Amino acid sequence: MIMTRGIIRGQSSDIIIAGKPVEISVATLSPSTVRLTMLPIADGRATALPVDTALVSEGEGRALAHSRERDRLAPVRAGNLVVRFTAEPPTLHADYLSLSARRQLLCALRR
Repeated sequence: MIMTRGIIRGQSSDIIIAGKPVEISVATLSPSTVRLTMLPIADGRATALPVDTALVSEGEGRALAHSRERDRLAPVRAGNLVVRFTAEPPTLHADYLSLSARRQLLCALRR
């Protein structure tokens, strides 16, 4: 048997949050707003969200990406944002595309 170090392509790991596998979905609502959803997986299927007080109803927005495997959730552009996932620790990042967009957001927040 020959052992080598490195990544074996074709194998992937589930996205685990609080010890449970989840599916992460990214949808765009506007140029500066995204919906990030983490649904628990039960019996091989993503479970539905309970009714909540979200600012936007569940069906709104345009779905851009979803994945249950951490190696398959590539960065996705959502309006003026880029959403990316890092596995260790499991973190979703929403970054503005340009410095000018960041400045506009900071000015709007200071008003």
